[in-house]
Amino acid sequence: MKAMYAYRLRMIIWIFYDFIILFVQYYLWNAIFSSSGGSLMDISLSQYLSYVAFGLVFSRLVSSDIDGEIAQEIKNGTIAMHLLKPYSYFGAMTAQRVGYTVGQAIALIPVTLTILFLVDIPPLSPFLLGATLVSMLLTYALVTVLQFILGILAFWLTNYWGLFLFKQNIIALFSGELIALNLLFRLGRSGIPNFPVPWIPEGVMQNIFLGLGWISYLLPFQAMAYTPSGIFTGMIQGPWPVLGHVALQIFWLMALSGLASHTWKRAQRHITILGG
Repeated sequence: MKAMYAYRLRMIIWIFYDFIILFVQYYLWNAIFSSSGGSLMDISLSQYLSYVAFGLVFSRLVSSDIDGEIAQEIKNGTIAMHLLKPYSYFGAMTAQRVGYTVGQAIALIPVTLTILFLVDIPPLSPFLLGATLVSMLLTYALVTVLQFILGILAFWLTNYWGLFLFKQNIIALFSGELIALNLLFRLGRSGIPNFPVPWIPEGVMQNIFLGLGWISYLLPFQAMAYTPSGIFTGMIQGPWPVLGHVALQIFWLMALSGLASHTWKRAQRHITILGG
């Protein structure tokens, strides 16, 4: 937490940035839903605004820079000091991440209070509340493990910056951050009324939306953003779909944990220190 708040102006800028993202999303989707008569594909404006707003908070809470820190330590050679010490490197990075999360939660207070005034809190049964909390914990673990895997790749790539930018955009596209995944499927099945690009056949766009939706479920990213936000806001409805999405999170956590362990063992045999 001390490291996170060492540069206070940077934190103020990040808080201001979150406000910009919140209001851009809020007014953008307001305009989209208003042009569609107040609802879109049987999704109400209030429900989608709550998905967007609380999804922003959830994504910030589980966000991590572990991959960038690992890549930087590999690049400058300081990772050698960690590998010489009798503790788990993954455990040490996770502990730093917990401190970062606490600091991030404090920084999110102004945005969260604003959201409570802007959107309605969806009614939650004890089942949905418990499922949301479990899903959030699984999301947190999934993001941690994935970021660790991506950071380890710097052992082979050396310069991680290009992969970092690629990762940011891929996750935004396939995790439900840009658009809710159930809306993607509904647009793919029903089409887009008054589609503004006449030279693209509507059937092609429907197939693109359906393809993006199915690819999202074939990748782990939807389990890191869409699932907790979807459960909390009612985008994922019914006990079996909720349990199915949580089970998918558990599957991805087990798969990525095994991949992280294998990759870490191989990386330690591949290490080349460039600095330090």
